[in-house]
Amino acid sequence: MFFLRLIRLLVYSNVFIAICAVGLRCFCWPTTTYCASALLFFAVLAAYSVLKLVGNKNHALQPDFTAIGWLQQNTSMQYVIAIAAFTGVLFCWYKLQFVLHLSWGIAVVLLLFYIYFRKVHVLSMLPRVFQAFMKIGIVAAVWTFVLLPFDGETSLPLLSIYLFFFILALMIPFEIRDMQHDAPFQVPTLPLLFGEGKAKLISYLLLIVSFLFYWMIDSGGVERCAVGLTTLIGVALVRETSPTRSDLFFLVGIDGLLIFPLLITPFLHELIYFYHTFF
Repeated sequence: MFFLRLIRLLVYSNVFIAICAVGLRCFCWPTTTYCASALLFFAVLAAYSVLKLVGNKNHALQPDFTAIGWLQQNTSMQYVIAIAAFTGVLFCWYKLQFVLHLSWGIAVVLLLFYIYFRKVHVLSMLPRVFQAFMKIGIVAAVWTFVLLPFDGETSLPLLSIYLFFFILALMIPFEIRDMQHDAPFQVPTLPLLFGEGKAKLISYLLLIVSFLFYWMIDSGGVERCAVGLTTLIGVALVRETSPTRSDLFFLVGIDGLLIFPLLITPFLHELIYFYHTFF
């Protein structure tokens, strides 16, 4: 019971997704500095905390084993986490001499652009299919720009494209999860426009495309294997996605794919070392 509560605390408080973001960045750019990693961690934690607290006002009371129910019962704790995260962002930003990288500026502009135009209902005049792809596309682009290096490391175009398509693919399972909530409001999402099955096919395709872009990068064979295994597991998880799945399935299983390449890479190195040693 204690272990389950600890998992819910880490996942529902957005600490886990912040760790996953750092893990994905460290996998793509292994020379990431501790200060840059800390800034990314606190920035993701702060952003998700604010979004969850704002969205919490639009939900009815729910059981505590759900993400929304946990937030409703621990709102004060989430406020403390949000304040601590913003403090961490300011401290790390100070350590980095208050340098605002262009990619982060673009991410903020994209996010504000999307929020503003949704609020004034300008996007509603566009074709619904375009709205659906634009919704997840902007979120994937924001994630990609935030993950790009800003502390002197080289940013490879193919690596950026890999990140974009990979994150884009992982957005679709969350839209399948929210189908029942989005349907009454006629929110244009891929599952509602094309159906759950075709939305999964689009996610499969995006995962494969992301893997192909990573394969074209001049990276090591172990790293390619790690991304390949992540793609296979991602396809399996998307296949099992449904609106009735628990929040932990999405927030641990789907979000956990972000950090999986980093976690599996040392194991693959040891496996290869074992093979060359004994065979």
